[in-house]
Amino acid sequence: MYNTPLPSGAWPYRAIIGGMPQAGSTLCFNLARLLAENAGYSVAVHTSDEDEVHVLPGINQEDKRLYSFSKQHDLAADAILYEIPPKDLERYFTLFNVKRDLRDTVASGFRKLENKNEFDLMQMCERNIQWHSDWKEICDYEWVYEAYKQDPLKIVNEMQDAFGFELPEVRLLKVIHGAEILKNLLNKNDAQDQLIWNVARMRSDQITNNGKIGGYKDTLTSEQIEFIESRHGDWLKEHGYIK
Repeated sequence: MYNTPLPSGAWPYRAIIGGMPQAGSTLCFNLARLLAENAGYSVAVHTSDEDEVHVLPGINQEDKRLYSFSKQHDLAADAILYEIPPKDLERYFTLFNVKRDLRDTVASGFRKLENKNEFDLMQMCERNIQWHSDWKEICDYEWVYEAYKQDPLKIVNEMQDAFGFELPEVRLLKVIHGAEILKNLLNKNDAQDQLIWNVARMRSDQITNNGKIGGYKDTLTSEQIEFIESRHGDWLKEHGYIK
């Protein structure tokens, strides 16, 4: 169900943000959403457990594609994407797989928990790695948090390549600015918070340390860091987070 009438002739095309939680997935979601909006397409925002909640009609009169955006970290074991080989998939979607230093994702999750234990640490590590792995073979683009923080324009340009857009640099900078200022709009009032959630899937409790790279050192104990590095050192090395 759409709470706003669909533009005449619109046909749905999914844009999925998957992968690790606490890794910048909401930022990636909004960068991707704003790319589609700036490219003139109609946009809908969707979650896996809700109906379509927001439609913004686009100005592109030639391509009636409606980009339906969803943020879904895990890939269910019974999902059709598991059953079809990647090369045989009908590409009716564009998929971004979000990745970040495992230690920072766990630290971000820990900052939200009042009572934490070794089981929580182990569970978060295994879950976050699994959710990144789930999407690895079928994603169109691996969105790496640290790479974005180092060079936002480069990464957003690569994101638009994954979509097949051709926005000029000035529009890409507008996309980056639009995504980055969202956190400054939170907690203004309940109505505005709800509007931001409907469109951007962002809440104030999602931001725990302003996305500091290496911030896990301020949250996790040396024993917890050693636990992660000893158990998941191979993953950290494979993805360039430790030597």
